[in-house]
Amino acid sequence: MLPTLFQSYGITIYSYALIMGIAWGLAYRITEGLITEQIQPFFKKFFLGLFVSAWVGGKLLYLMTTTAGATFQTNPNFWFGGGFVFYGGLIVSLLFTLLTMRLTKINILPYLVPGLLIGHGIGRIGCLLAGCCFGIKYEGIGAILINQQSRFPVQAIEAGVLIIMGIYFFKKFRPQIVFHYLMIYPAIRFFLEFLRNDEVRGTYWGISSSQILSLLIFSVSLIVWIRTKATIANA
Repeated sequence: MLPTLFQSYGITIYSYALIMGIAWGLAYRITEGLITEQIQPFFKKFFLGLFVSAWVGGKLLYLMTTTAGATFQTNPNFWFGGGFVFYGGLIVSLLFTLLTMRLTKINILPYLVPGLLIGHGIGRIGCLLAGCCFGIKYEGIGAILINQQSRFPVQAIEAGVLIIMGIYFFKKFRPQIVFHYLMIYPAIRFFLEFLRNDEVRGTYWGISSSQILSLLIFSVSLIVWIRTKATIANA
């Protein structure tokens, strides 16, 4: 689509990197608007660790599950080479957040969800511009041109769904949105994966690695949610 936004005088601005920066910045501001003043100083330090853990997780899962990982060393192109896998960033940053909450006794996790959703949605626009995560061949309404082939606009659809969810959760904020997010998004992602056609991702037993992770995250979240509700009801 439009992987390079500007290239002149020795300066190159890549659309994906720029959009990702905007996504993280906006996610920070959205979360900052939800948290209380008492935990503002904590959040500023915490957010740096959140960013690093998400970067490490996204990069590691990219190398583990994609065929492009084999050429990582010979074709570096974005932040030490290759791309990122969202679920890797989500899992590692979630573990970092849970550990931080255990150590500090500050329940920051629910406040992260609206910003995460909107930031993720904007990040998918970066995928659209970069031409990655593209859809199956498609000639109908909304078809987009990637590599001179009409493709289903799966990135745009996911971006729209994520941003709408983020706005809704921001306006209807409540602590239990963590479970809602960890069940709703994997379910949506599982079905959207059938509309994608970027074969660089790993495929196992006829489904993508992202679909396998979607099923695992949904199942674990559902079990924990049911057990939590049962514990509260019996208390």
